[in-house]
Amino acid sequence: MTPVGPDASPIVTPLGQFGFENQRSLPFLPQELTIGSSSRKRLILSWWDREVHVWRVNKTAVPTSDDDEEKPAVKGRKLVAKILIKGEANITSATLSTDGSLLAIATTADIKVFQLRPRSEEDGLRVSKVTLPESFSTGARLIQFSPDGKWLSIIRLDSHILLSRITFDSYTSSTTFHAPISKLSRLNRQVDKFTLLGGLGTYDRTITQIAWSSDSKIIAVSDLSGYIDSFVLSGIEDTTQAPPDPSSAASSESESDSDSDSEDENSPSSPKLIFGQHWTRNPSASLLPKLPAAPVVLSFRPATQKQLTNGIVPHPTRNNPHPVSHDLPSGEARLLVVTATSDIYEFDVLKGGLSPWSRRNAPHVFPATYRKTLDQAKGCVWDVSEGKERVWLYGVGWLWMFDLARDFTGTAAEASDDEDEQEQEQIAGSKKRRRRHGKENPSGAGGLIPDEVLNTGMSRKIRKVMQEDEERAVEEDMDLVSAMEEDKDQDGAESPNHWHTFKYRPILGVVVIGEGEEGFGPEVAVVERPIWEADLPPRFYGQQEWREKNSVD
Repeated sequence: MTPVGPDASPIVTPLGQFGFENQRSLPFLPQELTIGSSSRKRLILSWWDREVHVWRVNKTAVPTSDDDEEKPAVKGRKLVAKILIKGEANITSATLSTDGSLLAIATTADIKVFQLRPRSEEDGLRVSKVTLPESFSTGARLIQFSPDGKWLSIIRLDSHILLSRITFDSYTSSTTFHAPISKLSRLNRQVDKFTLLGGLGTYDRTITQIAWSSDSKIIAVSDLSGYIDSFVLSGIEDTTQAPPDPSSAASSESESDSDSDSEDENSPSSPKLIFGQHWTRNPSASLLPKLPAAPVVLSFRPATQKQLTNGIVPHPTRNNPHPVSHDLPSGEARLLVVTATSDIYEFDVLKGGLSPWSRRNAPHVFPATYRKTLDQAKGCVWDVSEGKERVWLYGVGWLWMFDLARDFTGTAAEASDDEDEQEQEQIAGSKKRRRRHGKENPSGAGGLIPDEVLNTGMSRKIRKVMQEDEERAVEEDMDLVSAMEEDKDQDGAESPNHWHTFKYRPILGVVVIGEGEEGFGPEVAVVERPIWEADLPPRFYGQQEWREKNSVD
């Protein structure tokens, strides 16, 4: 292609490296997850457009040998419920409670909640609609049940954060959703004037991710700009107190909606109590830094031990008959964050800083193969059984495991550096050619194909190899193998600190459906969506066959 201008450098098209570079295609799966689960009832939730499907997955035996893995998988899922939402608005978010008894669905118009009950004769679910307050008539972008099933978090289209308390009457078998009296206000982030007047306004402050702690006492949200806000639940639950008046809750909510979403962090606010508890902003929320890229995954570490109720209920007085304990939660507060650039951080939310593991393992010490991942992460699954601290991250075409109990130091870091050096030697070429092309990276989107898998008959680089060097390299490889086997015999069957596979693709989602058998981690379901199962657009009439079709009709 001819350069433009006297000083312009030539433009190199990707066709110049065709056949030498991996070809990447845009994923046809949605960026946001459209799948959920209920681990206690082995239910999987999926939605698309205005339709929701609920599947039950039967328990399958764990393979004990390689021969069992080669056997064809038995179809163990069954459709137990199907819901079609009325109206023209598509579903923006859906969530199942942990016990599988409630299903919440949000659109841009309103929010609907359904109660799921097992049928007596058939292997299905009876779906009944739950009556909601009038405040649920507005739509939402994200909704999610807390792990204990007592709260429903609602992220409105304008990124307002609302929480609704849920109570269940065992005598009447009815579920009540109290009006969202808890409106959480984020910190006042100083957005520069040029961004506000640039056309997008406060678009960067749009909330895209939400996460609950395992004890349901901490909630964290993140926006496109890279900020993370967290809130904590204070007080001791007292169900003997009367629930708040719906009329007063609606009036307080309307007053809060009229105010700005961002408030001063030192501005006093009266707590809105419900059953002796109230939500407040985390005192250490301002200590969390702004991330260099938008978070795509937020997840708290699950608690390995059951947390006891912290604090003591204060004695009531004449002026304050319902005192509230302001002690902060003492449960698991480590939040794992994965950004759009595949950087992994772990923050201690209550302390307002990086966790000790994240301080020792910065993003640049992660394996080189992971740092070169081009697809964004979509979700994660935790394995904390039997003292493990493993997290499984997955994207559209990959699955990675990281052991957070071990550091990427020593051999792992050196191996990553060696891989980087070898790759730079392979793809860099001469400095003169890089200067002529005007860029350091190859032209293709997928990177260069390694020489060992390149089917062109020869390598890109010719190197003179002497027979003595070849024999020396073989001896060094044999010594390395024997050393690894010796270390394995001494340390036992030690598991690696990371592992990955590209076997499953394209991945729609990975969800937990059971606790798993003894000695194994949680039971998960990997849901794939191949391209041949996706709906295709209408056929293109290349030879103008539509005229013949219309004439026949």
